[in-house]
Amino acid sequence: MPAPTDSWEVLIHDRGRDGAVSYREPSGELRCYWEYGGGDVIAIVSVGQEDHWRSHAPWAVGRREVILSRIAGEVIRQRVPTGRADYDERRAALHFRSHEAPLPPGERTVTPAPPPESSSPTRKRPGLMIVIGIIAALGLAAFLIGRTFLTVRTTGAPWGQSVRSGDAVVTMITRLEPYVPTLHRNPANDRYTVGLLIHSASDAGRGRFVEVATGRRGSDLNQAKLGVVDGSRVWFVAGSPGVYDVRTERVDHRPAGQPPARPFVPADLATGRDALRLMLIDPGSPPRLGSVVLPGGEGMHQAGFLRRERQGEILRVADDDVLLLFESKPYRAGTVMVARIRADGTRVWTLDTGIGELREVFPDPAYPALIGDRPREPGKVPEPILVVVDVGAGRVTTRSLWLE
Repeated sequence: MPAPTDSWEVLIHDRGRDGAVSYREPSGELRCYWEYGGGDVIAIVSVGQEDHWRSHAPWAVGRREVILSRIAGEVIRQRVPTGRADYDERRAALHFRSHEAPLPPGERTVTPAPPPESSSPTRKRPGLMIVIGIIAALGLAAFLIGRTFLTVRTTGAPWGQSVRSGDAVVTMITRLEPYVPTLHRNPANDRYTVGLLIHSASDAGRGRFVEVATGRRGSDLNQAKLGVVDGSRVWFVAGSPGVYDVRTERVDHRPAGQPPARPFVPADLATGRDALRLMLIDPGSPPRLGSVVLPGGEGMHQAGFLRRERQGEILRVADDDVLLLFESKPYRAGTVMVARIRADGTRVWTLDTGIGELREVFPDPAYPALIGDRPREPGKVPEPILVVVDVGAGRVTTRSLWLE
């Protein structure tokens, strides 16, 4: 068992409504995933099961309680100063709640560890605390000079599922509004801007951002989402219902009428990989593929032919070819590839999309679009990207879904 150390730190990385929590000490680094919770849960930090620690952070085995206590203490100190940390053993997650919230069955409260000792030779927190103290002291001056120098500006990130209207791919973006750091910042006072990021599939230019709501609380975002696409009109909810027309590029915050009714089907409940499978046809289903032959070769995992629509027939592009999506390595260790396949199974081209984890698919005979995250890298939050395939030219264009 590694010897306990007082040289440690916990860093919190934001990506809009979620991000990463990094626990670091001389023995190594342990990365966790965080996201905002619901109900009485302010935030959730998924720390991983013990088996995951054994394979990814063997130096931490046997010190689980100490490390959980340190993570809990720093998350409370940095983000939830009026809360407590409860641990759910079954989900391997820390749930942060207010002190008044009841303790659910099956969870236990974690005693937060105090901050690292200031005498630690590798620790950088004293300098950080000095900087924060200076920032707090200069807070009033910052307001007087326009809150420019000390204002923290954040990056917007995708919120919920995107939609497509003709050539336009629309993504809802939420962004924490700029703020001036203080010693006792209360996250409950954070406000968010909600907007729509619109990309043209056929035009490789930059996306257009349209602001639709400002000053929203974090709890208000639970209802924010994109809704039904009615021709060129995209319905959305951002505090109240609204419509964005991709043709006129206008927002209507008081739209007449109601969004078109869409019958509910069980497939609407599908999420993650189950939802993706509804857009892809299993190569092992010959009756649905006609004369198309799956090409041979190694390095094809989770392969599927692109459909015209969810649960629809296979998508046919020019010359009656089809598109095959697959992963270059198993278990998301590689990237998502797309190949144009002729009826006899020969490949016209094969392209690397650069996506590590695919989340959404928008079929089109000329410019199909894919949304996902770049491959994971240690110490970094994966960047969400939109990748458009130019079927005729055999190339891809990539656009970031982070809004600076």
